[in-house]
Amino acid sequence: MTKVSIIIPAFNAAQTIIASLNSVLAQEINDKFEIIVVDDGSKDQTKAKLETLVQKGKVNYFFKDNGGAASARNYGIKKAKGKFIGFLDADDIFLPGMISKCLAKIENCAFDLVTVNGLLTYLDDKGQKVKTEVLDYDWIKQPPDELFLDFMKKGAIGGPHKALFRREVFQKVGLFDTGLKVYEDLDFWIRVARAGLKWGHISLPLVECYRAAHGSLFTSNKELNQDCRVAVLRKYKAEAVALDPQMKEMFGEQLLNFGKNYLIEYKSYQKALACFWESFLSDFNVKRFFRSGFNYLRPS
Repeated sequence: MTKVSIIIPAFNAAQTIIASLNSVLAQEINDKFEIIVVDDGSKDQTKAKLETLVQKGKVNYFFKDNGGAASARNYGIKKAKGKFIGFLDADDIFLPGMISKCLAKIENCAFDLVTVNGLLTYLDDKGQKVKTEVLDYDWIKQPPDELFLDFMKKGAIGGPHKALFRREVFQKVGLFDTGLKVYEDLDFWIRVARAGLKWGHISLPLVECYRAAHGSLFTSNKELNQDCRVAVLRKYKAEAVALDPQMKEMFGEQLLNFGKNYLIEYKSYQKALACFWESFLSDFNVKRFFRSGFNYLRPS
């Protein structure tokens, strides 16, 4: 029986995916595990790069029409046979011990999921490492309601590749929201926090993520990025305010800033007006709203 399924969504990942796969294959784990690569409509040589590993039975490869990261992860979850499910982006790597340490903790302590810290490495235009910093997520070790509110305040912990899940988690909280092209991970983590699952954490960096100077979805379409962030805020705002009424003012200020961005940076006037109006209705400090309104509309 397959113990662990590692799902790797890939889109035009020919240059990086072999390093990602090798980092999984190098994991020291006695139990049977599978690697599932979901090719989300790549136009490059991603499939060709994987042929040898597929022929050797080391990788299960699936091709689908492009639908985004959420769609690819969901596809992989449905194909997975493992009792436990993990993820890895096609341009990141697992560090030694990622699977074995997570597996030991999740089984020994009967957790529903286990998260880890990470490393974030910045690359220059030539793909050379510029600097590396530690991604410390120890702050997630708190009660579910407080964690949910913290996610709403400052975002979550990035993608799900920093975790190992029991497959039942996806039955309890649902799959990734395919309506979100970015911030689908934040939406997912919020639902996990709301579900009150038994959550363990390992205070070690066991995943290394890479950020290039150009080319990410976050930098190439900033308006889409903000659209999705606003959508997540709207989806859970009422629930957060019910838990902590003081969140109203924070959401009002966030929406005001989002409105400014829509107006000044993106020239999206209807979106700007909607955010300004929601900010006004959210019990945001009305005097400050009007007193500083012109300053908010002034370019930064």
